[in-house]
Amino acid sequence: MSKTKYLNQTTRVSKILRAKILKVVEFARSEYEPYFNWIPAGSQKAYRENCNKVRYELQCEYDLESKRSIYQHCNKLDCENCFVTTSSLKARKINERLTEFRRICYANKIPIDKILHFSILFRKGKELFHTHVDFSKYKRKVLYPMLKAMGVLGGVMFLHIWTNICKMCGEKEYFCRCKEEKRVFEKKVNIHVHVLGFGYLMDKYEFKEK
Repeated sequence: MSKTKYLNQTTRVSKILRAKILKVVEFARSEYEPYFNWIPAGSQKAYRENCNKVRYELQCEYDLESKRSIYQHCNKLDCENCFVTTSSLKARKINERLTEFRRICYANKIPIDKILHFSILFRKGKELFHTHVDFSKYKRKVLYPMLKAMGVLGGVMFLHIWTNICKMCGEKEYFCRCKEEKRVFEKKVNIHVHVLGFGYLMDKYEFKEK
């Protein structure tokens, strides 16, 4: 289990920086190691000709600087043109639900501690997730009971099949120190889940023993 990261109580989902979007798109187009029928987000072709293209132009007749472009999106996570916007919309909905959960708990004086983020790596059992249905069963039978035992009171969980690995040095993306113009990434199977939620986690050594 990775080091737990506590997020500030006032953390909000804000506008994604253009540089971050370009980086995410670059990773989405990287080669990936096949894993049954799973596919990375943004790795497929556009579903429609007008995906991520301007559909309307809005502007107040009294404010020349109010011009706003409305884009068309298919809202599919595997679309190479729309997955960033779709992910952003889903992230905002998750943020709203977590914020409302915290508000209700505070209003009813239910202690839930700070919001936290941690990840769990699966070193074994990779053959268990042939399909999304398989993973859903595994969540109900194994992951949810385990998270409850760890002290998680509520939140959201994300499954990550791949990790971005540099072909030059073999390191993960955030450890790679190769020159920007030389490094090339590929997605290697490295199944893990990220948990974002509230609770009072058990000690890491106790977790390892269990």
